[in-house]
Amino acid sequence: MQQNPLEALTLKNTIVEIGSAAFFKRLCELSGGDAPLFSELLEKKSLSGMKAFVDKHEMRGAPRDLLLALMTTTDLPTMKKLVLATGDEKLSQALEMLEALNLPDKTAICQIHYDFAMVPAMGYYTGLMFQVYVEGVAQAVISGGRYDKLLKQFGKTTGSIGFCVHMDNVMKGLNND
Repeated sequence: MQQNPLEALTLKNTIVEIGSAAFFKRLCELSGGDAPLFSELLEKKSLSGMKAFVDKHEMRGAPRDLLLALMTTTDLPTMKKLVLATGDEKLSQALEMLEALNLPDKTAICQIHYDFAMVPAMGYYTGLMFQVYVEGVAQAVISGGRYDKLLKQFGKTTGSIGFCVHMDNVMKGLNND
């Protein structure tokens, strides 16, 4: 018998954050050659740092608007408008992949948010990424993503999605109930 892991864990007030490694990688390519700093700003969710970053790189118009909105925009339609204004095809394709998931904002057991500033925890992620959070725990209790090229190193050419249940964080969440 199979059961949804979130239901089985009986954690309350669950939020699933959805991101895209392809979106992140393209943003890094467009970051003016300063990808390590750009990644750090996204990871820290530093709005003031991102403003300083776009000022330093003299970004204007749609690219500037997009970068400044990354950490505060959580819905696909708004992000899609920002991306379309840049005219960048790779960013648009990454969003289309997320849009194709057709995810609701909420299910019986969790809320679903988009995190357009999500930084891949693993360098081999190629598409969808996700992190699951629960009330009272600062770190993800579950994290994972899609990796299409990793298995090729082992002679398999197939896409895969994997995830990790962070038991120490799950225990913190269960102890908060």
